Amino acid sequence: MGEPATAIQPAAVVVRELGDAACRALLGSRDVGRLGFVAHGYPLVLPVSYAFADGRIWISTGGGSRLDHAPLSPVCFEVDDLDAASRTGWSVLARGVAHWASADDGVPPATAPPWVPGPLPARLVVKVRRLSGRRFERTAPS
Repeated sequence: MGEPATAIQPAAVVVRELGDAACRALLGSRDVGRLGFVAHGYPLVLPVSYAFADGRIWISTGGGSRLDHAPLSPVCFEVDDLDAASRTGWSVLARGVAHWASADDGVPPATAPPWVPGPLPARLVVKVRRLSGRRFERTAPS
Protein backbone atom coordinates (compact mmCIF):
# COMPACT_ATOMS: atom_id res chain seq x y z
CA MET A 1 0.00 0.00 0.00
CA GLY A 2 1.04 3.55 -0.57
CA GLU A 3 1.75 6.15 2.05
CA PRO A 4 -1.24 7.63 3.90
CA ALA A 5 -2.59 10.86 2.47
CA THR A 6 -1.41 13.94 4.28
CA ALA A 7 -4.04 16.52 5.04
CA ILE A 8 -3.20 19.86 3.54
CA GLN A 9 -3.46 22.59 6.10
CA PRO A 10 -5.17 25.65 4.67
CA ALA A 11 -3.52 28.98 5.29
CA ALA A 12 -5.13 30.93 8.09
CA VAL A 13 -6.43 34.44 7.77
CA VAL A 14 -5.20 36.92 10.35
CA VAL A 15 -7.09 40.13 11.06
CA ARG A 16 -4.89 43.14 11.82
CA GLU A 17 -6.13 46.50 13.05
CA LEU A 18 -5.00 49.44 10.90
CA GLY A 19 -3.64 52.66 12.35
CA ASP A 20 -4.99 56.11 11.56
CA ALA A 21 -2.40 56.89 8.85
CA ALA A 22 -3.05 53.60 7.03
CA CYS A 23 -6.82 54.13 7.22
CA ARG A 24 -6.49 57.64 5.77
CA ALA A 25 -4.23 56.43 2.96
CA LEU A 26 -6.63 53.63 2.04
CA LEU A 27 -9.67 55.93 2.26
CA GLY A 28 -7.93 58.27 -0.18
CA SER A 29 -7.00 55.44 -2.56
CA ARG A 30 -10.52 54.76 -3.84
CA ASP A 31 -13.31 56.80 -5.39
CA VAL A 32 -16.41 54.66 -4.70
CA GLY A 33 -17.62 53.77 -1.21
CA ARG A 34 -20.83 53.22 0.72
CA LEU A 35 -22.60 55.86 2.80
CA GLY A 36 -24.82 54.61 5.62
CA PHE A 37 -27.51 56.74 7.29
CA VAL A 38 -31.11 56.56 8.50
CA ALA A 39 -33.96 57.55 6.16
CA HIS A 40 -37.61 57.34 7.16
CA GLY A 41 -36.65 55.44 10.32
CA TYR A 42 -34.66 52.69 8.59
CA PRO A 43 -30.94 52.22 7.89
CA LEU A 44 -29.96 52.86 4.29
CA VAL A 45 -26.59 52.17 2.66
CA LEU A 46 -25.86 53.61 -0.78
CA PRO A 47 -22.85 53.39 -3.09
CA VAL A 48 -21.47 56.85 -3.86
CA SER A 49 -18.59 58.42 -5.75
CA TYR A 50 -16.41 60.42 -3.40
CA ALA A 51 -13.12 62.14 -2.72
CA PHE A 52 -11.24 62.26 0.59
CA ALA A 53 -9.18 65.31 1.54
CA ASP A 54 -8.26 67.12 4.76
CA GLY A 55 -10.18 64.72 6.97
CA ARG A 56 -13.39 65.16 4.98
CA ILE A 57 -15.30 62.87 2.65
CA TRP A 58 -16.83 64.83 -0.24
CA ILE A 59 -19.82 63.38 -2.08
CA SER A 60 -21.44 65.03 -5.11
CA THR A 61 -25.19 64.61 -5.33
CA GLY A 62 -28.18 65.97 -7.15
CA GLY A 63 -30.99 67.61 -5.22
CA GLY A 64 -33.99 65.50 -4.28
CA SER A 65 -32.04 62.28 -3.83
CA ARG A 66 -32.18 59.84 -0.94
CA LEU A 67 -28.98 61.50 0.28
CA ASP A 68 -31.13 64.46 1.35
CA HIS A 69 -31.77 62.50 4.58
CA ALA A 70 -28.07 62.36 5.51
CA PRO A 71 -27.23 66.00 6.41
CA LEU A 72 -27.05 66.89 10.09
CA SER A 73 -27.24 63.27 11.13
CA PRO A 74 -24.64 60.70 12.17
CA VAL A 75 -23.43 58.68 9.21
CA CYS A 76 -20.92 55.97 8.48
CA PHE A 77 -18.84 55.55 5.36
CA GLU A 78 -17.16 52.32 4.34
CA VAL A 79 -14.63 51.52 1.65
CA ASP A 80 -12.86 48.23 1.10
CA ASP A 81 -10.92 46.01 -1.25
CA LEU A 82 -11.65 42.33 -0.71
CA ASP A 83 -10.64 39.19 -2.58
CA ALA A 84 -13.35 36.59 -1.94
CA ALA A 85 -11.27 33.71 -3.32
CA SER A 86 -8.30 34.24 -1.01
CA ARG A 87 -10.30 35.80 1.84
CA THR A 88 -7.83 38.70 1.98
CA GLY A 89 -8.15 42.45 1.71
CA TRP A 90 -8.94 45.45 3.85
CA SER A 91 -11.86 47.51 5.09
CA VAL A 92 -12.00 51.07 6.45
CA LEU A 93 -14.95 52.55 8.35
CA ALA A 94 -15.32 56.29 8.91
CA ARG A 95 -17.93 57.84 11.16
CA GLY A 96 -19.03 61.44 11.44
CA VAL A 97 -21.84 63.88 10.82
CA ALA A 98 -22.88 64.85 7.30
CA HIS A 99 -23.65 68.41 6.24
CA TRP A 100 -24.08 70.37 3.03
CA ALA A 101 -20.81 71.95 1.92
CA SER A 102 -20.19 75.59 2.75
CA ALA A 103 -17.38 78.06 2.22
CA ASP A 104 -16.01 77.00 5.63
CA ASP A 105 -15.22 73.56 4.19
CA GLY A 106 -12.72 74.98 1.71
CA VAL A 107 -12.35 74.10 -1.93
CA PRO A 108 -13.87 70.72 -2.74
CA PRO A 109 -11.58 68.20 -4.43
CA ALA A 110 -12.60 66.67 -7.73
CA THR A 111 -14.76 63.60 -7.23
CA ALA A 112 -14.97 60.62 -9.53
CA PRO A 113 -17.41 60.87 -12.43
CA PRO A 114 -20.90 59.86 -11.29
CA TRP A 115 -22.31 56.52 -12.32
CA VAL A 116 -25.70 58.09 -12.97
CA PRO A 117 -25.79 60.89 -15.58
CA GLY A 118 -27.11 64.31 -14.72
CA PRO A 119 -26.08 67.42 -12.86
CA LEU A 120 -24.74 67.08 -9.33
CA PRO A 121 -25.00 70.62 -7.97
CA ALA A 122 -24.74 69.79 -4.26
CA ARG A 123 -21.84 68.55 -2.19
CA LEU A 124 -22.40 66.49 0.90
CA VAL A 125 -19.47 66.58 3.34
CA VAL A 126 -18.69 64.14 6.13
CA LYS A 127 -16.13 65.39 8.61
CA VAL A 128 -14.47 62.22 9.85
CA ARG A 129 -14.64 61.96 13.64
CA ARG A 130 -13.79 58.27 14.09
CA LEU A 131 -11.77 56.09 11.77
CA SER A 132 -11.02 52.40 12.02
CA GLY A 133 -9.82 49.71 9.69
CA ARG A 134 -8.79 46.11 9.38
CA ARG A 135 -6.59 44.14 7.04
CA PHE A 136 -7.22 40.44 6.35
CA GLU A 137 -3.95 38.63 5.55
CA ARG A 138 -3.09 35.00 4.80
CA THR A 139 -0.49 33.27 6.89
CA ALA A 140 1.50 30.23 5.84
CA PRO A 141 0.26 26.90 7.18
CA SER A 142 2.17 25.59 10.17
